[in-house]
Amino acid sequence: MSVITTMVAVPNRIEVVVEHLRSAKRESDATLRRLLSPQTLTEGDTVPSGVINEARRLGLIELVGDSIWQLSQAAKSAQDIRELLASVLLTPEKAKAADQERVAQAIAWFLTRGIQNPLRIGENWRTLVEQDCPTSDNAFDLTNPDRCRQFAFWVTYLGFGWRLGVDMPKLSVGEVLVADPSRAIEPILRTTCRPGDIIPIEDVVGRLSDACPVIEGGSVRQYVEGKLTAARHRAEGQLSQSTSFALSRLEYRSAIEMPHPSSDARVLTLSLWPETRPVSHLRLCEDDS
Repeated sequence: MSVITTMVAVPNRIEVVVEHLRSAKRESDATLRRLLSPQTLTEGDTVPSGVINEARRLGLIELVGDSIWQLSQAAKSAQDIRELLASVLLTPEKAKAADQERVAQAIAWFLTRGIQNPLRIGENWRTLVEQDCPTSDNAFDLTNPDRCRQFAFWVTYLGFGWRLGVDMPKLSVGEVLVADPSRAIEPILRTTCRPGDIIPIEDVVGRLSDACPVIEGGSVRQYVEGKLTAARHRAEGQLSQSTSFALSRLEYRSAIEMPHPSSDARVLTLSLWPETRPVSHLRLCEDDS
């Protein structure tokens, strides 16, 4: 089980459990279940059991005695529960301990996809995964439309993409999932770079992949890219469309600058479909928010 396969374990319900226990300190199992499944709902025990079990696997809550729940020390100490969840889901060792390994693998696969072909929410992406990664482990759990929709919730929540409503009258699907890790990348840049410093782009990507293993160069991304067919491999020195798109969006929002490289500079190439752009350095701008 994982947050992809446990359909009721959507991010907002996980946060409800954490915020309630942050306020109440401790809560009985029966009360927590009633909170998650009001009498007006018809799912019975499915919702509370699924949410509580995933919150426990994620290391957010723990039992005191037989039937009293409280926050784990990690959750008590966390300034941002989203950052804690990202750490658990994306760090291979933590994800393995929480039985969540395929979540990061699925995100890494998603980030290899071209942004001009977003994934249609409501469809089964299993065939796409298996075409890209024929030896993937159970298609990274993206094996039916419900799991794919659940994955879209978590991708959006963690900052690796966004949902876009589109007008497709001939299709049954009216929403797509677009790869854009800019919301995941910017906080990492702000904790690993100082505003005003001009940093080689290779160093920037290294810092990003160290902190976020699903970005190119990261351990999870390397694992997934190793399973891609030859036709899906990135060219040497070229960033994926998703990372390129994210960096260009951050530049557009004046969060970063990427000055035009000199003729002798070492560059990486942004894949800004249908064009490319060489980049040698990145400068982090002051945060005016």
